[in-house]
Amino acid sequence: MATIALFAKAAVAEEVSRIPKEELKAMLGNPDVVIIDVRVGKDWKNSQLKIKGAIREKPKKAKSWAYK
Repeated sequence: MATIALFAKAAVAEEVSRIPKEELKAMLGNPDVVIIDVRVGKDWKNSQLKIKGAIREKPKKAKSWAYK
């Protein structure tokens, strides 16, 4: 299963792999892909752009959910 984390800002000090948005769009709808949106509350709420089906997680708690 692939997991893709999207970071609006650097949420954790660890290096995060990035992919082009076109590659992400091609993956949408794939049941083997999990998209995690870790934008902080106000950034997420104020954004006009949301990824359908993305799971929201708190970036400060990455160690509790990233390695499950």
